Amino acid sequence: MFCQLIMKLHELGEIEFNNIFIDGTKIESNANRYTFVWAKTVEKNLQKLNAKINNELPDLCQKYGLSESASLADVIEFLLKARDFLGIKFVYGRGKHKTDTIKIPE
Repeated sequence: MFCQLIMKLHELGEIEFNNIFIDGTKIESNANRYTFVWAKTVEKNLQKLNAKINNELPDLCQKYGLSESASLADVIEFLLKARDFLGIKFVYGRGKHKTDTIKIPE
């Protein structure tokens, strides 16, 4: 697209190819070489996450006095209601202390 723009400007007589300028602009980006993930890696990590949820769920139910047969959705719903009832605000970014009531639903 950049090349097409340059050629169009040249056709309109707005630029000539007599001088060369180099731009050293630095632009911040969220992209990096680790943003691409293979499907098998996603499946493997999903299995690990599900195993961790299955291990942690009974402890969470016991900690908050919920039925041991409660699902993950039930626990999250309970914690979100507790957050709203207690007036807890989620914090984001570095250097912010998060309580268990905030960390677990996230």
